[in-house]
Amino acid sequence: MPILIKIILPAFALALCAAARAADFSAQIVPTTQDAEMEWWFNLPANSVPHAIQCDRVLFHQNFALAAFFDNADVKNGKFDITYSIFSTSPDGKKTAAAENMKIKGAKISKGIIVASDKITRACFDKNSPAGKYTFELVAKDEVSGKTAAAQASVELAEWSPPEPLSDKRLVDSAILGFYKNPAPEVLYSLFYSKDLNLEQRGAPNDLNYIYAGFFRAGFLRNSFLAPYLRRAFPKMTPLDRAKTIFIFALTDEARIDFNILTESERKYQDAMRKADIPAPYAEWDPALGAVQIDMLWGEFFADGTYKPIRRIMSLLAYSKEGAFAEEMIAMRRKPANAAEWKKLMLGAYHNAAKRSLLANAERFELVRKYCAWALENGDVPEGSRGLLGEISENKAAEK
Repeated sequence: MPILIKIILPAFALALCAAARAADFSAQIVPTTQDAEMEWWFNLPANSVPHAIQCDRVLFHQNFALAAFFDNADVKNGKFDITYSIFSTSPDGKKTAAAENMKIKGAKISKGIIVASDKITRACFDKNSPAGKYTFELVAKDEVSGKTAAAQASVELAEWSPPEPLSDKRLVDSAILGFYKNPAPEVLYSLFYSKDLNLEQRGAPNDLNYIYAGFFRAGFLRNSFLAPYLRRAFPKMTPLDRAKTIFIFALTDEARIDFNILTESERKYQDAMRKADIPAPYAEWDPALGAVQIDMLWGEFFADGTYKPIRRIMSLLAYSKEGAFAEEMIAMRRKPANAAEWKKLMLGAYHNAAKRSLLANAERFELVRKYCAWALENGDVPEGSRGLLGEISENKAAEK
């Protein structure tokens, strides 16, 4: 199905109300640095209010997207049919087409439903683009009624300027947990280079906080335009910031820092980081490091607010029998008799950890609960987990 429909309440975060909720066919264009695949829209249950962020400033080489929304498109035989184009006007007045004659069709039950295009229009400005104000114009036609609509939005293209790092550990921790609501690269930088950021976690593999590792890995991969700046700034960084840069380059598989500008201890640290056993969160569940994978997936969610890492954690809910086995083994204080039992025990432990974390975070973060509800509504659930996901999705706790 080409378009997924959402029934949107008047309080929609993009202010698609007032003029946008008038009776006539209308459109909205939204430059955003959120997930370009728009899981924050398409993977929410019916009657949900998406949390969408319109950016008004972008940086050279920063990736962003142009989201297109349409209201009051007429319905014929239960179907809507829209054609639209997007044009960009640069500061020097040059007008170019960003997307032409895009067609979206689909089913909807009534005219008064806002639809979003799943034709992702990605944008990025390189150094050949002049700095300044860019205006994006959306021109649309409702092919059923013949009516047309237009909308505009602007962004300011600017050079990257590093912000002051955030101070106060409590502010750092809370900003990480709320980052996905407004994923600005300036905030990412100010968090990572804060002296109050603690990446250590005693007792964890490599004594590393893997929620934070997953968070910064996903954040810097999404904002890869920062890497060349960090490489240029490296020689004048403080020793702590140099160590952090070596760390994040290793975590994101960025090319190494030049050996010749490193101290002897930095060379050893860079070598150690490149040899560190940091598991891939989407690889097969590791019998020894599955808990680390779960933590990294939560970190990824906090970085970009996407459905993908939540669904990956949900996959562990399929191991309910292993979960019961693990609880029994722990209660009896019995050790696994062989490799098969060891794997069963660990999968069961990860099942139980996933269940606890989903329940806890669904209470704390409304978006997690909505993703669980969408999975339940659309049958995207592991076998045998409908009951638990139903329990989670019925939780009405507001996001804190």
